[in-house]
Amino acid sequence: MIKPIRSVILAFILMAGLTPAFAQAPPPVPALPDAERRQTYAISGTTCACNVNFALYGDGSDFQSWVEVYLNGVRVNFNDATFGWTITSPSGPIGSIARPITNAVLTFNSAQTGTVQIVGARRPRRAAQFSENSGVSARDMNQVLTDIVATQRETWDKTNDVTGRAIVSQPGNTLGMLPLPSTCAGTFLGFDSTGLNPICIAGGGSGGAAVTLPVTSGHLPVFDGTTGLIKDSGVGLGTAFYDPGSLNNCALSATVSANALTVAIKTQAGADPTPAAACTISFRSATAGSGAYSSVAVTAATSFSTATSGSTFGVGNNVPFRLWVTAWNNAGSVSLGLSRQSDTTGWYPIEESELNSSTACSSCGTATSTGVFYTTAAQSSVPIRILGYLEWGSGLVSAGVWATAPTKTVLSGPGMRKPGDAVQTKTASSTSNATSTSLTPANTGLSVSISPVSAVNLVQVYSTATIAQSTNNVVTHVRLARGGTFVGTSKKLLSQAGNALFAPTSLSTFDLPGTTSSTNYALQYWNGSAGTAVLNGTDGDGSEITATEIQG
Repeated sequence: MIKPIRSVILAFILMAGLTPAFAQAPPPVPALPDAERRQTYAISGTTCACNVNFALYGDGSDFQSWVEVYLNGVRVNFNDATFGWTITSPSGPIGSIARPITNAVLTFNSAQTGTVQIVGARRPRRAAQFSENSGVSARDMNQVLTDIVATQRETWDKTNDVTGRAIVSQPGNTLGMLPLPSTCAGTFLGFDSTGLNPICIAGGGSGGAAVTLPVTSGHLPVFDGTTGLIKDSGVGLGTAFYDPGSLNNCALSATVSANALTVAIKTQAGADPTPAAACTISFRSATAGSGAYSSVAVTAATSFSTATSGSTFGVGNNVPFRLWVTAWNNAGSVSLGLSRQSDTTGWYPIEESELNSSTACSSCGTATSTGVFYTTAAQSSVPIRILGYLEWGSGLVSAGVWATAPTKTVLSGPGMRKPGDAVQTKTASSTSNATSTSLTPANTGLSVSISPVSAVNLVQVYSTATIAQSTNNVVTHVRLARGGTFVGTSKKLLSQAGNALFAPTSLSTFDLPGTTSSTNYALQYWNGSAGTAVLNGTDGDGSEITATEIQG
């Protein structure tokens, strides 16, 4: 019995000793060559199927985290619809075969042509650790240490200060170091004739050769499609970007100092325009017969100023008013203009479609008229643009003494009304008879109310009525009134001897109520002597009164 047992034990021992001979042990970890982890191929119309030719240590199967692929100097992503690629191994699925993978193959998803570069770019991570309190085999230790050094080599190839690729260039290029900061202060960064060594080039003055871009002032620079160099497009910046009627990067500023008013063009940042940050204004052509337009860039401080007194623009004390700001294009040089465009005699248009002229006023006290354009220097038959307007809602205590800034500043834009534009209209009518024997003004009962949008706007009042007078040789007076205040002019209607009066009449006037509150306008009448005045005659003819707010 003992002999058979011994035989069985011996058989088990022999089998245990033979087990390593039957298992497939992974190959040794190869040494890491002292060379860049990069492989280059030139392909034409193929998917490459190119050997990576350096060991890959990445865990998992996210091969896009192990290498970068460049095609004709441009990095392409593994999942790109046109240039996508994958990494495989003839040894089996890359997620389960032993590391490092020494026979990895790059294959594009579709045929490509050009220079292919495969560059090591391992994303460092360690998802598993060695077991604690147990030995570590030499192979496992070699794999971990070589993986670390390979990652360091990839980083060194990309960023080192001898053969690295920072600032960052394409793989394979070796760029020189930047010059010293003291050499480059206030200069342009460029490259020498090799395209690899950074140099600092002075933009003018001492310190190096001056650089002059081949672009005409005010023109749009573009890149040449063949050389890649900057060249002149031959197209003005304004023409290239701006439409007729446009204001680009413009704003208005109005300030008062020592009782003088200064209006200036600013940029949207609130600064004076510069060549780098211009305010661009579109004007009609300076040629009357041309339907073209031009865009002019304001590239420097541009303003209009009054004296400390005298320039009233035709307005009285404590009267609300509006000043219009205009731009004047004199052969590409822009000047500012100011004007008041309405008073109780009516309104004055600003015709941007016409060529206009102005009166000189440089820090002057002689801008005293309504309906006159004042500019720093006199202009003659040049294009203009409305830039906006300024309002003083309560006027000035002393007209022409600019002690207060405007209560409202508006930059021209869509929906802005111009002088003379109707803002709103209200109408009332009556067919009823109304009579009066009064010898002083009395309301006829025909009236209309309007609430102006702005206190500086005009109200045009118009009334048509039929007035009868039942007594011969009696004068009948008619007029328009705001509340109890007479506005405009009155009319006298005289009945002849032996004939009673029966006469249609109309009245029209401009008024500046100076308020945004509801304002009533009425038709009034009275008798010059004893008599009876009748609204709408004896046949009940109709009468009407209309109030229209006008942008002043």
